[in-house]
Amino acid sequence: MTIPTIQAGVDHVRPQDLADDAVALVRRWLAEGARVPVGASAAQLAGVLQDPSGLEFTVGFVDGVVRPEDLSVAARNLKALAPKVPAFLPWYMKSAVALGGTLAPVLPGVVIPAARKVLREMVGHLIADATDAKLGRSIAKIRKDGVRLNVNLLGEAILG
Repeated sequence: MTIPTIQAGVDHVRPQDLADDAVALVRRWLAEGARVPVGASAAQLAGVLQDPSGLEFTVGFVDGVVRPEDLSVAARNLKALAPKVPAFLPWYMKSAVALGGTLAPVLPGVVIPAARKVLREMVGHLIADATDAKLGRSIAKIRKDGVRLNVNLLGEAILG
């Protein structure tokens, strides 16, 4: 497959040629990607995106349970979110969310830190803590393996 290039003063490239080449390139990427084994975290992320309520639940969990500093606020949010637990989670996680939603208002100091820890263990390899104490160390660890880094700041704090 060759990708047509437009040279100065030459306009012989047809849009259909570009489209055909783009389709061929995507097919090659899909074929190559199909040969790469899918890790557990990638499968979980795919589950989040395939479940109709997965993304909404995940964003709600991060914004409502992980982000608030006040454990009572996080506990109320977990209680409200628990009935909306998506089907992609394994039964034991769905059960833990349901139990956590019930117990959080009564024991926020126990339930919320546990819920936050579980989430961090699930997505810790995808997200770096941006606090002054941890960001530099996280970036150094990622770059040590020769990985190129893309930094995106998430959350309302950057919008204000």
